[in-house]
Amino acid sequence: MSQSNPLRKCSRCKSTMLSQYFSKNRKGDYFKCCDSCKEKKTNKFTPTSITINKARAEFIEQTMYLYNDKKIIYEGELDPALVDFPSEEFPKFKLNEYLLEYHLFRLIDSDTPIIIRWRLKFDENVSVPIHFETGPSVIK
Repeated sequence: MSQSNPLRKCSRCKSTMLSQYFSKNRKGDYFKCCDSCKEKKTNKFTPTSITINKARAEFIEQTMYLYNDKKIIYEGELDPALVDFPSEEFPKFKLNEYLLEYHLFRLIDSDTPIIIRWRLKFDENVSVPIHFETGPSVIK
């Protein structure tokens, strides 16, 4: 006599399949979602300091390239609490940013400081960061 496997419905993908595709918890009960859905959930990309530093370096390099004709130099990252950035002039946050930083650049010829707001966002389907820049804002 063979043991029958009852069909179960996954709460996430809504597929109906044999119970062999569902793991059991410590109590011996089946999980609500299938093993395939559980695997997808655990394999989400989490940012590391290496990917963040790489994205930051690319941002600084791109900014230096964009302002190459104006002879700009990079002076460093600023403390967000000390920056009075004119937020009404620039796009509002979408609350999906992973990181927000302010970077100070300076025009060599006129000694004018420029603050650029840098937002870093990670797309869950892509394993590389997507970075934005907003600005520049000139300090007066």
